[in-house]
Amino acid sequence: MDALFRGPAQRDLEMYTFLMIVVITHEIGHCFTGYLTGNPRHGTPDDASVEGQAGGEAGFALEFAIFGGVIEMWGTPAARLDQPGVPYVFADYYHDTLGRKVSSRYIRRFIDRTSGTS
Repeated sequence: MDALFRGPAQRDLEMYTFLMIVVITHEIGHCFTGYLTGNPRHGTPDDASVEGQAGGEAGFALEFAIFGGVIEMWGTPAARLDQPGVPYVFADYYHDTLGRKVSSRYIRRFIDRTSGTS
């Protein structure tokens, strides 16, 4: 029933908010790795990675730990240019891996929990 009253602007806001959460989480992985190594320019250790990723990638490793996979936003060429995209979660980083669409219901619940509104 809630979906009947949510317009495109509200859905876009939720997608953009979720995307920002994912991006900031990813970058915190890099910052934290720099803190732990004592060198912000130090490369990520190889064991901090996601299967299919060449070398270490702290951001993807943290996404995997928090979201259960790597999150990517995919758009469609036919949609408007300012679209937030559709989030998919990938279990690894191989190029032939199929992603699973992240449901808008999950995103709403995730945002509500992180903002303290539920």
